[in-house]
Amino acid sequence: MGKTREAQIHAIAINSQSQHKDEAFQVIAEILSDEGQRIIAKNGRVPAIINPELEKDYGADIPVLQGKTVQNVFVGEPLQEHYIHPYESEISKRLLEAAEDLAVKGLDVNSAIRKATEAINKDVETLKTTIGQY
Repeated sequence: MGKTREAQIHAIAINSQSQHKDEAFQVIAEILSDEGQRIIAKNGRVPAIINPELEKDYGADIPVLQGKTVQNVFVGEPLQEHYIHPYESEISKRLLEAAEDLAVKGLDVNSAIRKATEAINKDVETLKTTIGQY
């Protein structure tokens, strides 16, 4: 068995201040049910639970994956190889802002890239003085 890249995950949590903890728990339980995970798997996301039956459904609702050997997604031992740069957490905020500029604010791609690049360059200069040069 070979090695694979680390998985990208999405976490779901209930805020301790929530007025609807029971309802939130019910939503999470539904998402983690076999049927909820089947929907996730069919849409090309790796299920959060280990179930070979769900692996068979992986990518079923994505036309471009039809006829492909998608079960290879589940083969291999994951290892963390992603080096996290000391600036990454600060800089990644700018990428989220750029995505919002595109998707919500209607900014064109070139303007969003230019805006993000300028902000990132400014952040890097600040980080060099506060965290250090890397």
